Amino acid sequence: VGGTFNLKLKDVIEVEDTAVADFVGENDFSLFATTTASQDMPIELRFLANNETIVVTPDSVKINDKPVDLAKESQWLGKASYGNGHEKLIQDFYDCIQGNRRFWLDGQEGAKALKLVLAVYKSHGDLVEI
Repeated sequence: VGGTFNLKLKDVIEVEDTAVADFVGENDFSLFATTTASQDMPIELRFLANNETIVVTPDSVKINDKPVDLAKESQWLGKASYGNGHEKLIQDFYDCIQGNRRFWLDGQEGAKALKLVLAVYKSHGDLVEI
């Protein structure tokens, strides 16, 4: 089940400010995304899976409220802002070209995310199968 809405920013933007979806299939998951905050708020991604809660912000990652030491656990460190993995990702892309290796994030991988977004638009409250 999915849908997109303009709940808070009707007089500000001409597109949706909120998307919700429940995807069913081999790997069920739910999505809630919004830009309806009336004030600036920190960017946060929250994942609920296998009895774990993972919270990702520009400055930290916590699993079940326990901080993850990014210096030890992550190869994607960079500037301390949203999108801090871009520099490493772009370098990996160039390394793949120079080493004649397939880059792991290709058009087929990108198309998966686009298909999910299009399924939410198409569903209009109907079941979304992945």
